[in-house]
Amino acid sequence: MKLSEDDYAKILLDLNKTKEERIQAAFHLENAIKDENINALIKGLFTDPSPIVRHEIAFSLGESAHPTLAAKYLMKAVEEDENIFVRHEAILALGMLGKK
Repeated sequence: MKLSEDDYAKILLDLNKTKEERIQAAFHLENAIKDENINALIKGLFTDPSPIVRHEIAFSLGESAHPTLAAKYLMKAVEEDENIFVRHEAILALGMLGKK
């Protein structure tokens, strides 16, 4: 069964799902068309308790089809996330915006 963008957004924000499931959902949302699904990536970047999930969400935002929207929140993650690996990935993601 193929999941929809909306399904992946729900999985991403569902903390009862495994880290791996949330990460895979983030990857599927890289090419999200709906703003609310990009907003799910943004919300996850600031609310997921797992640094590895936040790291992969930052990567997905850098690869997203919404560079203008993503830039603001990636910069916020660079400035505010307590985890060095998340900040590092957010910096790299900023450099990738619009290059996909």
